[in-house]
Amino acid sequence: MNPHLGIEEEWLRTRINLLQEITIPSIEVQTDKDFTWILKCHPQTPSWARKFLDSENFIVSYAEEQHKYINWQAARSFSKIIRKITEDKCIITTRLDSDDAFSKDHIKLVKGNIQPDKFFDIRRGIVKIKNNYFLHHKNGTSQFCSFMENSKQIKTVYYKTHPEIKEAECIQDQINLGWVQNHHPSNITAHLKEGRVYPSQATMKDWPLLETNFPSLFKRRLFL
Repeated sequence: MNPHLGIEEEWLRTRINLLQEITIPSIEVQTDKDFTWILKCHPQTPSWARKFLDSENFIVSYAEEQHKYINWQAARSFSKIIRKITEDKCIITTRLDSDDAFSKDHIKLVKGNIQPDKFFDIRRGIVKIKNNYFLHHKNGTSQFCSFMENSKQIKTVYYKTHPEIKEAECIQDQINLGWVQNHHPSNITAHLKEGRVYPSQATMKDWPLLETNFPSLFKRRLFL
């Protein structure tokens, strides 16, 4: 789950709490439920964590450890898993960190707009910082992008880092809200986001939009 920090208990407990509170509920309310969720974890994940992870509605892979995140290694690892679980001729892979969330129509939008050998990306979403929410538009391809390909050679969406994806390679949705990016202290990139300013803080007038797109989050009044 975190190739940089490994399996430190404090980090892992925090991450699993975020997975339960934010990520899993957003997957459970997807309007298109025809997908398989693969969660990649550290091979030495402790038994207390495996007990929870193995009981949830995703396929858990405790594959080889990565001490440093390298894209081709991640792509190869996921490719092996996919080949074991499906014989479909067309494969769509999508990225989601275990501390972030999707809008309820995310999978539906991906399937409805993506094309073979193309990336697809929803540029608009929400940035969550503690109990504050900010409407945000990414100028480049986001980390929530997807990729469609023939199953003869499965590269997966991980074969490129999202900043490497060129505009011509990516179909863009500039209208819909697609994701929640969760900023928190235990995030491995937290130091990169220090001091970053998000000017469009959500207010009560944005409530209907947020509640419609993210019912798993905002029905709990986390916005207030």
